[in-house]
Amino acid sequence: MRKTNIILAQLFFYVSFFLYTEIAYAQTLPSILLSEVQIEGIDDDGKTIGDDEFIELYNPSAQTVSLAGLKLCRKTSGGGASQIKSFSDSDTILGNDYFLFAHSDGKFATLADAKTKSSPLAKNNSIAIADDCNTPTIIIDSIAWGSGKTFNEQTALTSNPTPGHSIVRDIQTFL
Repeated sequence: MRKTNIILAQLFFYVSFFLYTEIAYAQTLPSILLSEVQIEGIDDDGKTIGDDEFIELYNPSAQTVSLAGLKLCRKTSGGGASQIKSFSDSDTILGNDYFLFAHSDGKFATLADAKTKSSPLAKNNSIAIADDCNTPTIIIDSIAWGSGKTFNEQTALTSNPTPGHSIVRDIQTFL
């Protein structure tokens, strides 16, 4: 009887640990991912086009996610942070869908869910989805390229993309 109780206790421990680990992992999944970034385009003659920039967000959950109250932020290689976009109550991402933010004069403008007239992206930068750009307390996701530092001070994930190419993150690694 004592041996059976020990085996049952061990089984309970392993099952509980497995369930706890799975629940803890699920809670660390960002609700919004920065899935793709292009900092400049290129025309047919090979000329760089700064307006052909975009940021793509992805919602990995099945539920619609509100972006209200969040900011899309940029940090320069010198460490200066600025706001690219402040999301409103009407900004949402459907479940398992994308939200495209692009320059209003670029070729991605017709596909964009939101647009800007300025060119916020450059080499050696980083971007983040956060509650505040200067002193964020919540960083949902961030990515850096070149010599840029992420908002949580990690090193850049990739080199600067060449004109017409984007940084694409494999969202399957987050799922």
